[in-house]
Amino acid sequence: MATYHQGDVVANDEQLIVDIDLTILGSSKPVYEAFERHVRKEYRLVPSFIYRKKRKALLQSFLSRNYIYHLDYFRNKYEQVARENIKNALNNL
Repeated sequence: MATYHQGDVVANDEQLIVDIDLTILGSSKPVYEAFERHVRKEYRLVPSFIYRKKRKALLQSFLSRNYIYHLDYFRNKYEQVARENIKNALNNL
């Protein structure tokens, strides 16, 4: 349930699972761009205007946090690149 990304996660195991789930956000630019293309393919039956609206809302929710990642290890390793990838993805929607 924690990977629905719709609330605060407090327990350490939830934080770890969520951070692992979000590591793709901090991957290299080509890998992340491929990920975004695959996400769109997964939701190909969703009309474009709805997909863009919902995807923008989700990505913006990550940027609005003080930190995307909960644990220092993930924050130190992925935070900066994740924010850059998300901003680029938002600009491309």
